[in-house]
Amino acid sequence: QTVRLMPKAFRQRRPDPAHPGAWLWNLEGVEPLLYRLPQVMAAIQRGETIYVVEGEKDVEALQALGLTATCNAMGAGKWRPSYSEALRGASVVVLPDNDPPGHQHARDICTALTGIAARCKMVPLHTGTLHSDVSDWLHAGGTRTALEAHVEEAPLETIPIAQEQDATPPTATTDASVGVKMPP
Repeated sequence: QTVRLMPKAFRQRRPDPAHPGAWLWNLEGVEPLLYRLPQVMAAIQRGETIYVVEGEKDVEALQALGLTATCNAMGAGKWRPSYSEALRGASVVVLPDNDPPGHQHARDICTALTGIAARCKMVPLHTGTLHSDVSDWLHAGGTRTALEAHVEEAPLETIPIAQEQDATPPTATTDASVGVKMPP
């Protein structure tokens, strides 16, 4: 389990096999999986687009729209090769949080999916607020129809990953649609 603490912080725990009902606050011997992995695998088999976001709240917001979404455990910068393998052959759209770590995480995911996913496209959605995410975008009036149109209209272009290391997120006066085209 991931437990959200207040003020905002997250800690992971696992059941204590020696004490039923108790928890150990570590992940020793645990292999993290993509969130909602069974639904993701079924959607890949159906040929549906898989949306990758930074956190469970965003996954749930997209699921409420009838879309298949996932995220990796522990947020930005924690993508594992096993997550890429779980998305083998999938059409993936990464919706980054509007901040430098979110954009770097999205680029890292698309890079990791090179030669594994059928397609990986990074599509920022912004409300004009730093640290905003897809849940904020939806709260500001975004809809499934608008999201799908934005994804469809976003250009597929190759981004030289090494040159983007210090890039800042797009602002309201720049093009907020950046795609990453990966080889099949």
